Amino acid sequence: MSKDIGQSVFQRLKNLAKDRKENLDFLLERYAMERLFYKITQWNGFCNRNLKTTSITFETVIEKISDFLMPIIQAIQSNQEFDLDWSAEKQSWNK
Repeated sequence: MSKDIGQSVFQRLKNLAKDRKENLDFLLERYAMERLFYKITQWNGFCNRNLKTTSITFETVIEKISDFLMPIIQAIQSNQEFDLDWSAEKQSWNK
């Protein structure tokens, strides 16, 4: 299942890069910067409503998402296949 998740994200981002003809790093950075203040407010509201805490910062969430996506993005940019397994326990990609 974890390999399926990686392949799904890989294919979606690969198609996005092809469709937009833009650098994926730029897309992620632009999205994060354009929406940062708005998303921080949304994230804090979500945490208060659903998690009953604001101890998980938006910055931490972005960092975790980047950790998840960067190996996939790097494979796309290097024109390589992606065949790693995601370990939720270790929160990392493994062979």
